[in-house]
Amino acid sequence: MTGTFEIDGGVITASEAKTDYQVQIPLAPATFSAGTWTVTDSSNVLLVTRTPATQTDYYTVPIIMPFRTTAEKGAKLKSVTVVATLGGTISTTNDDFEINIVQVTTPADGSAPVGSVLAGDSGDDYVDAYDTKAERLVAGTHTFVVTIPELEQDYTDSGEQLYCRIKVTDAGSADLTCVLKGFIADFDVNTL
Repeated sequence: MTGTFEIDGGVITASEAKTDYQVQIPLAPATFSAGTWTVTDSSNVLLVTRTPATQTDYYTVPIIMPFRTTAEKGAKLKSVTVVATLGGTISTTNDDFEINIVQVTTPADGSAPVGSVLAGDSGDDYVDAYDTKAERLVAGTHTFVVTIPELEQDYTDSGEQLYCRIKVTDAGSADLTCVLKGFIADFDVNTL
């Protein structure tokens, strides 16, 4: 069907979920960060650069997608793609680089929020080329894809918040460099 479709007083029902949605995850500003991260503009591209230090640093940004309050409707996050450049002296034994998809559930009044890592804390969540720490910790620019295990993917419920958290650990020499260059989230949208 092409052109304009008009309906007066009727109901439209979609019977198949749409599985090809993407949304940009804002690279800056961070919702939370630990360590020193600097945002710059290079030829119209935002870059976020971690200042090397012998510590574990975090950089967390929200994943903003359409949500519905009706159960099993709205969006189901499948994966996050992160473009990052790593460099310096890298120790695949002591250093670490992880991309975590984090879910936080807004509680009832008087309760504490509950957060959990949905993906990125296991090598199985990364594509084969990056499923070990040693494969992720290679100097150069990489496009990392972290996927929530298929049986754990679920349509986002009312009150749930999603975040992409970058974890960089430089355990020995204070010279592991990390430049974040872009984040994208892939998701499904359920039937109406």
